[in-house]
Amino acid sequence: MHWIAAGIISAVFTHRYWPSLPDGYVTLLVLIVISIYLPGKLSKFVIGLLLGTLIAAYSANFHLEKIRVSAEERKHTNIVVKVGSLFTAENLPTNKIFIVEQLNGEQLSRRQRFTARLFVDGPYPFKQGQTWQLRVKLREPYGMLNEAGFDAETYFLSNHIHAKGSVLSARLVNSQTSLRQQIYDVVSPILDGKTYNALLTALAFGDRSLLSDREWTVLRDSGIAHLMAISGLHIGLAYWFGALLGRVFQGMSGERARFLWLPLWTGALLAIAYAWLSGFSIPTIRALTVVICLCFLTRLRVNLSPMSLLLFALAACLIVDPLAIFSISFWMSFSAVFVLSLFAYSPAIAGSTVNKNGKFRFGAKVKQLLAIQLVITVGMLPVINQIFDGISPFSLFINLLAVPWVSVLTVPLVLIALLCSPISLVSKLLWTLADMSLFPIWRLAESVEGTWLSLPTVSNSWLIILCSFLFIFVLFRSRQMLIPMVTVALILVGWKIEEPSDNYWRASVLDVGHGLAVLIEKNQHAILYDTGARWPNGSIAESIISPVLRQRGIDNIDGLILSHADGDHAGGREWVEDNLKPNWQRSSSVQKGHQPCVAGEKWQWEGLTFIVLWPDALATRAGNEDSCVVWVSDGTSGFLLTGDVTRRGERHIAARYSDFRTDVILVPHHGSKTSSSEVFLSTFLPDIGVVSSARYSAWKLPAAFIAARYRSTGVRWIDTAEVGQVDLLFSGAGVEVQTRREDVQPYWYRIGLAPKASERFLHLQK
Repeated sequence: MHWIAAGIISAVFTHRYWPSLPDGYVTLLVLIVISIYLPGKLSKFVIGLLLGTLIAAYSANFHLEKIRVSAEERKHTNIVVKVGSLFTAENLPTNKIFIVEQLNGEQLSRRQRFTARLFVDGPYPFKQGQTWQLRVKLREPYGMLNEAGFDAETYFLSNHIHAKGSVLSARLVNSQTSLRQQIYDVVSPILDGKTYNALLTALAFGDRSLLSDREWTVLRDSGIAHLMAISGLHIGLAYWFGALLGRVFQGMSGERARFLWLPLWTGALLAIAYAWLSGFSIPTIRALTVVICLCFLTRLRVNLSPMSLLLFALAACLIVDPLAIFSISFWMSFSAVFVLSLFAYSPAIAGSTVNKNGKFRFGAKVKQLLAIQLVITVGMLPVINQIFDGISPFSLFINLLAVPWVSVLTVPLVLIALLCSPISLVSKLLWTLADMSLFPIWRLAESVEGTWLSLPTVSNSWLIILCSFLFIFVLFRSRQMLIPMVTVALILVGWKIEEPSDNYWRASVLDVGHGLAVLIEKNQHAILYDTGARWPNGSIAESIISPVLRQRGIDNIDGLILSHADGDHAGGREWVEDNLKPNWQRSSSVQKGHQPCVAGEKWQWEGLTFIVLWPDALATRAGNEDSCVVWVSDGTSGFLLTGDVTRRGERHIAARYSDFRTDVILVPHHGSKTSSSEVFLSTFLPDIGVVSSARYSAWKLPAAFIAARYRSTGVRWIDTAEVGQVDLLFSGAGVEVQTRREDVQPYWYRIGLAPKASERFLHLQK
């Protein structure tokens, strides 16, 4: 069974990187043949691989089939839905989950029903369990695709969301709400006015939508975000609390044989109930799967080692939900369990807390808990840094206090308060106590606000090496190994990695939707051309540009060039200047602290030449026609940055610089019909044209005939809406193009969400 479980895990893990999905019937046939003719452990592992392949392929095809159903009609669709999200009375526009049961008047079968995440900006009190008729815009669950930053596509995939869109209008069909919503409606008035209302709601119902941005920051900086939601830890606590209740009832019954396994099943039932309160969220389903597996193993009196338990629990979770591997919480959960399982063999953790006389040793137990927390904190450093681009330096100390406090006091109070909901006075008292119990923990967490430590220049591989050496040292308890381990670490850290040649530089046109942001990088230095857009709670600069720079080990940028002042190009200017701290700024607007970006300006940077071709003069507020057009060259290859320059500017540029040639052109104004004139293209004769555009642009950009014009002149047309981030690699010998969707991540779920050229052309023509 171990080999079969290992095979299943291996197959499901690798399906993240499959270029296409295998045929299920062929895989099944191979499975039958191998199970008959191939003997031994190898056959068991191969059987596991094939079983895992079947499970993963079925799950992936099922997901894609639901996406196809949702995409049959993408505009102004009438649907009948059942509300999947709790109504928490937040006032801001928000996203809600809906289960679609009818599509344009056609009743969907249970297999066809799909989950949609819809943006709601209207006075619609959607309550879980209610049935509504909606008029919506539906889209595929796609997202902007870059080398770093939030990956919306894998988020939708891991959460089984098959469509996204927005609600245009709504009409209530059936007002009956779910039992979970009814419980929330009873509890919500009690929590209103409580100091930690948002935290208690998260602990009771798994809904963290009420948490403010500042509360999220405090949770991140203190390292206790995992405590303030219904997660694997809380499902385990619910099981423990239920088992404790079962033991109490078992003792009252006189230890009858029929109640021998009562604590096991009461614990499992309470864990299931708590997971249900969370809406059976993906993390709680995983935790519940593990709890139920452990219950059955215990009932069958199967005694397994910690690593064997981890193996079977992991295999069970992946069988239940193969798409979980795309979830950040999955890797966080099982990384922590793996670290603990590994260290279960260490004397510091596995040692007995009972002395020779059978008495409990309090000091030994404290030491054991300290060792466990230290192990988790250190062992999770590479994972946390990889996912969140930094670490909380005080998480070890805060979790030493917060984990036992919340586990032993707050969570039991929340559970009892929920059980006592029908008894108003008792429930109110318990919620008040739960609220008070969070006071010392929150004050402690607030004391380290702002201490988040970003590690952009530290390769995660060095953290992994460091943690591995610490693990070996603690596990084997051999001080003789310390000197050789330190020696090897110093050799690895000091290893000279071959650097690229002086001629190598990279220009990255980031996938930012309707807007523009281009990173020019050489020798670990960078210049940013435009910043993309911003919105009330964020910006492209913060969510995409900064993560990409951190991924490359760059803290600050050398320079910032703003083509013009429109929001989709300069919306993130203030954030960039405050956080990325450019040494200089250039723009075509009259702006304090900015150097002019006007025709005739020329400068050198890291061996590259920058020449400004347009505009002739600064503008009070630069518009499209004033866009700063810059030619960047290494002496052999060139890249023309055009902003939103119009035909008027193009004519002047073509007349003045008729002897200029460029390998790559940034398609002006996102491919608008107001730019990319024939004379402009015939002057610069580019080989490649890159357009920065949105998947479904409200302005229908790029214009279909503009795309056709580039192709007709032999220019390779590359659209970020189709291929994601575009990297142009200049080496002195030419230009190499790498796109995220086609070259770097040509996987089944990326290709499946790529717009077909014919569909894209039809959309642009409408």
